[in-house]
Amino acid sequence: FGGSAGREGTAVQMGASLSDQITRFLRVSPKERKILLIAGAGAGFGSAIGTPWAGVFFGMEMIHFYRFKIVGLLECLIASWVAYGVTHVLRAPHTVFPSPDSVPFQGLLFVAVAVAGILWGILGGSFASITHLIEAQFNRWTTRAYLKSLLGGVCLVLLYRWEGSYRYVGLGMAEIQEAFRIPAQLSNVLYKFLFTAITLGSGFKGGEFVPLVFMGTLLGSFLSGYFPGSLEILTSVGFAAVFAGVSQTPFSCSILLMELFGIQMAPYALLGCFISYTVAARFKKI
Repeated sequence: FGGSAGREGTAVQMGASLSDQITRFLRVSPKERKILLIAGAGAGFGSAIGTPWAGVFFGMEMIHFYRFKIVGLLECLIASWVAYGVTHVLRAPHTVFPSPDSVPFQGLLFVAVAVAGILWGILGGSFASITHLIEAQFNRWTTRAYLKSLLGGVCLVLLYRWEGSYRYVGLGMAEIQEAFRIPAQLSNVLYKFLFTAITLGSGFKGGEFVPLVFMGTLLGSFLSGYFPGSLEILTSVGFAAVFAGVSQTPFSCSILLMELFGIQMAPYALLGCFISYTVAARFKKI
């Protein structure tokens, strides 16, 4: 009765929660407590993915939804890099993704990323809206958490059986890796969208990051079929662009892409993530 969810979002929650627990043993002001929460969330994010620089800024951007404020920069810097170092000491594995062999700067590629950015934003905004809608429907049926998860689990098992391939039950890392080499099918994105929305909407608690990476990467891979020579660029930017729209953290996600795929990705990363963020933000205001 398992669901289709990720792990990095859970690391963010645990990092922030641990920081909050620490404040109970220390005499800190409300401002200092907020800084600890920001640093904890960013440290959890950066250490789980293996991108400490993205972790430095993630908490600042996430806590101040729609507004980026430099709050506790030194504390976030220390927390993110120490957390990242600890993952290496503990030999925690980080998934390695293929980097583009070369990053040409061509007008067609910028157009491709801009068009894809609009679609990534629509996908992210739709995912957030549908997940909340499913959650509201489950709440109408019952307020008991275990019954909601039971109903959601049964629904997922039946859908997995109906779909037949069981490609969308786990994290889907093999499918993400494959998308960098071969253009993906749009159906892969839609199935992951459906299964993850039901998983989170029915009360299963897990991260949204990896499912959104799955959707964004495979959508970019699919769109590369319409823009020749754009497979590596669109799959790489799509890796974080959908999450940038849903979490409203385009700057942190741009840095994440530069850490994973190289600094040469900066123009495309910034373009794709900020367009996705802008489009997805419209769903928040509807």
